[in-house]
Amino acid sequence: MDITLQLQKPVASAAITITGSKSETNRLLLLQALYPGISIQNISESDDSIAMQQALAITSDIIDIHHAGTAMRFLTAYFSLQQGRTVTLTGSQRMRERPIGVLVDALRSLGATIEYVENEGFPPLKITGKQLTKSSVAINAGVSSQYITALLLIAGRLKSGLELTLEGELTSIPYIKMTLGLLTAVGIENRFEGNTIKVKSQNTNTRLQVEEKSPMGNGQSAIGNEQSAKTSEAQSEIYNLKSEITESETQSEILNLKSEILKEIIVESDWSSASYFYSIVALADEGTTITLSSYKQNSLQGDSALAEIYKELGVETVFKDNSITLKKLSHQPATINFDLNNTPDIAQTIAVTCFGLGTGCHLTGLHTLKIKETDRLEALKTELEKFGATISVTDHSLTLQPHNLFNPSEAHSISFGEGRGEAAVFVATYNDHRMAMAFAPLAIKTPVGINDAGVVSKSYPTFWEDMKVLGFEVDAL
Repeated sequence: MDITLQLQKPVASAAITITGSKSETNRLLLLQALYPGISIQNISESDDSIAMQQALAITSDIIDIHHAGTAMRFLTAYFSLQQGRTVTLTGSQRMRERPIGVLVDALRSLGATIEYVENEGFPPLKITGKQLTKSSVAINAGVSSQYITALLLIAGRLKSGLELTLEGELTSIPYIKMTLGLLTAVGIENRFEGNTIKVKSQNTNTRLQVEEKSPMGNGQSAIGNEQSAKTSEAQSEIYNLKSEITESETQSEILNLKSEILKEIIVESDWSSASYFYSIVALADEGTTITLSSYKQNSLQGDSALAEIYKELGVETVFKDNSITLKKLSHQPATINFDLNNTPDIAQTIAVTCFGLGTGCHLTGLHTLKIKETDRLEALKTELEKFGATISVTDHSLTLQPHNLFNPSEAHSISFGEGRGEAAVFVATYNDHRMAMAFAPLAIKTPVGINDAGVVSKSYPTFWEDMKVLGFEVDAL
């Protein structure tokens, strides 16, 4: 489906509820598969999370996760542990072009049996599940934090836990901290010191995780204040079962019992999805406000840095009652510089915001964008140039020149004529959800066309409906 977008009136003030974080959801879904006592609320409605749920439930020997990159990485580690089961893990054509050798090498070092079905270093993978006997491994930390997370998620089920040594410059550190925060939230002990992460085995010498815990602060994950009735019943059953264990039963049986985790986790809404509303407010009239929920000021998600980043682009963030209200102020810089090494997923949004404002920007720390759903740096360059941008990219950075293209008083201002579809500049999305959503706010300045607009379902299925709530005209072609 191709669409056109335009806005012929001021952005409407509105309150919008955004689905749970895809990043938190997919981590928790895998932990839930390993520890069935975990229950999850506010699960992401994204295609990636649906793919993750289906892959964990399927009994087929061939598992196709389509475009879901997190599912590919996390499930590679998960199926390595599933004794007695052999699966082939595959995906879309683009997924088969995205490297996974760093993770496979690390898992093989731990004892995993993984074969490349087609090309060395890339999916599809044939994985024969087994007990992984080793407990220490080193990994290149500068390629993708998802490789590190995949290992950390299964670490508690390794016989002796895991000692993970991170080599080279770390990338996307907040995503690693998110993973460790979620492990802590469900009771899996871990420690991150220097370049080493240690995760304690949950299979032996662990305490029964049944006590109530309050939401974690200081970067920890949100946990429900009260256990659900279902969890309480399960706790009672375990206490009863524990009391029935006789002296003749083996210590291993007792330790098995103690390794169970019972937790109810509430997934915070997705900060990456919030970025598009930050962009809308930045490009809107002074005084425009949008309220989003549900969000926490002490979020685990790295992209919560939006609140600080968009201050420089004239957007104020007010936290109140698990929601954020975004308000447009008058500030507009001529040029900005950001290192996005820890928050690469919001680079497209920031670049388009800057272009819409006429602000120049220099964004660095973007090396991971080369191996995403598309080469996001080249895609940004190609699509912004369609609107008249002067932009250059390297393997790790993007530089956009300031301009006056959207200033009607300027002789060289942009003009696309009248009408709809034919008046819009069309943006190719490259099977990348973030390309579609990052460019949508630009419709405040000029009509925009989006090719394959349905791609947003990968992370935010109701995005176009929420754009209508704000007053955007969304017309299918």
